[in-house]
Amino acid sequence: MPDVEIVARQIALVKQLHPDWKIAQIAHYIYLPQLIIINALYKGVEMELFEWVREKDQIKLASTDWYAGGSLGNDIDYLADTILSLITHNNAREQDIALDQLAHWATGINPMGQELAVFKLGTTKKITSYKIADKDDQASVYEFITLPANLDKRWGSKQFKKGKKKIAKKK
Repeated sequence: MPDVEIVARQIALVKQLHPDWKIAQIAHYIYLPQLIIINALYKGVEMELFEWVREKDQIKLASTDWYAGGSLGNDIDYLADTILSLITHNNAREQDIALDQLAHWATGINPMGQELAVFKLGTTKKITSYKIADKDDQASVYEFITLPANLDKRWGSKQFKKGKKKIAKKK
């Protein structure tokens, strides 16, 4: 069974990432039994993470800068460590990873886990990101993640040829 304090922190983080979501949407995204979600809602109120407005199926965060680290559950913590290791190894090869590429590599892993792991790494300043727009299509913007020490290197720009992102063609 998941730790109720960890689930309360997960609920708060999902709400921070998706401020318009109601509790039902958050619960569906976290994908745990209602019993655990309801208990975590009570715990989150006790921990002063958020206020639970039952009549509106909403929670209101006490603050948006409350998270300074700590466990988000073994699976998410492991995923964060794995992502950090991957970024570190790619940076050693002077490469950054586009978020869409990371999502592709993480196929089969719960999207919430991916999102919270990246959020945890960013909030604790272990990773940072930057965006590059396709010069021919300004609507196409790619976000790359890297180690803070390498932010100014912008290795993701190597994936562009004459302003366009290189996309592998199927043979």
